[in-house]
Amino acid sequence: MELINVDEKGSSSGLEYITRHNIQTFPSVVFVAPDGESIRCPYTMAGQSLSASSWFLMETLATSTFREDLIRKLIQSYGVVLIIEGADDAETIRVKNDAREAIKKIAGSLNQMPKVVNKPPEIMVIPRSKIDDEKILLFGLGITEKNKDDTHVAILYGRGRLAGPVLTGEQINTRRICNLLTFVGADCECGIDNSWIIGEMIPLRWGPSEQAELIEQLGFDVENPFVKTEMSQIISMKPSVMNPINPLEENLLEFMETSFEIENGTDAVPRITA
Repeated sequence: MELINVDEKGSSSGLEYITRHNIQTFPSVVFVAPDGESIRCPYTMAGQSLSASSWFLMETLATSTFREDLIRKLIQSYGVVLIIEGADDAETIRVKNDAREAIKKIAGSLNQMPKVVNKPPEIMVIPRSKIDDEKILLFGLGITEKNKDDTHVAILYGRGRLAGPVLTGEQINTRRICNLLTFVGADCECGIDNSWIIGEMIPLRWGPSEQAELIEQLGFDVENPFVKTEMSQIISMKPSVMNPINPLEENLLEFMETSFEIENGTDAVPRITA
């Protein structure tokens, strides 16, 4: 959180939002996403002090009934396929069918995953009638007034982290949903490009009760310094291949063809003695 005094002389990157949102009354609040996009939030509540209004604002930014349900599913299952309904009913139906088919494929391969998962991914839907109720969540996914009429799919896991990009419209199909879910369950040390699964996190509240439930599910504490150190090392690893897998293009659960060249030479093949 950054507090800006508009009466003080000097420059601040936050002052640009006054012009961008045509702010003429103060105090005002602007919620800024990591990519620089912003949304103005209601601040003062009738009959309430500024302190009470501030707490209410923080609550609305961090939580909602839908997000509380989302957290439960993230903790208890493989992940969540979040579908945001668009204006095209036929496309929304197609996307839901694609998501169900992708989850069916993932569920059939859970016993082959390097990580033990007891419950397959869940589908959650934000219907058109509830889009305005989840403006902050959608804003965190890059969905605003400009593109809210499109159908979107976001693959979420862990503490609400995004795997891959948010898929939109014709980008959405069973293969891509399945591939992104496969990346979530892949071995972090197998040489894949981790950037696909280290996406932004959606705005949500993660407290002691959620942490305790996660520890019970996993059997270890992810906040343990040794665990965090090991994960930091794994995340910092670069792909071990020159052309890492692109989950938006490949078929990760099916047979794939590739080509390679063998150099001809007269040198003897070296032998390694165990």
